[in-house]
Amino acid sequence: MGRITTLFQTLKDLNKDRWVRKYNPHQQFFVDVDWYDTEEEYLNALRDDWKSEADPFDKCDHYVDVSKYDNFEDYEKSVNICLEHLEWIEEVSRYGDFDIDPQNYKNEDTYLDALTKRIKEKYDPENEFYCIDPLDYDSPYEYQYEIDERIHWLELYDPNHQYPVDPSEFSDEEDYVEAVNEWKDYVAKLDAELDEEEALESDDMKDYR
Repeated sequence: MGRITTLFQTLKDLNKDRWVRKYNPHQQFFVDVDWYDTEEEYLNALRDDWKSEADPFDKCDHYVDVSKYDNFEDYEKSVNICLEHLEWIEEVSRYGDFDIDPQNYKNEDTYLDALTKRIKEKYDPENEFYCIDPLDYDSPYEYQYEIDERIHWLELYDPNHQYPVDPSEFSDEEDYVEAVNEWKDYVAKLDAELDEEEALESDDMKDYR
């Protein structure tokens, strides 16, 4: 009986040694394998330490689930990527209501492009004022104000959208009005020339008769 017990204990110890080699090969984390009866219990204890080491302030809880990792290196890598992505979010936190998960994007530029697209879908769905970048403003309300202002300019100076002048290209109303007036003068000149040509043709027809 004693020999069986010894054999059982030896097998148990070998198993636990395997757990250590598998999950804590460098024994970086001081989790005593002898305290745990199952591999899963030991791994979960290690995961708690991994999380304390890589994400002590729980910043990545929403994005990186430590329970899905079987080694510290992969988990730490994911956390580091997440922390970098969270920096992107902090830069545009004023648009936090647009739930774009940075984990889905390889770099900051593609993330910001996706965020910009989502914002424009709400405030400028036709992308009519494409020269106005929402990320240039301190809040979505300021961005909305800029769009509303350009709409007002259109209503005042080009209600029928006759002239190829994009108000979003201008930061100053006077500059926009000047550009519209230049087009008005150009169109009026063309109309006058056309009227003159038609009048000459009409006179020619009378002389012909």
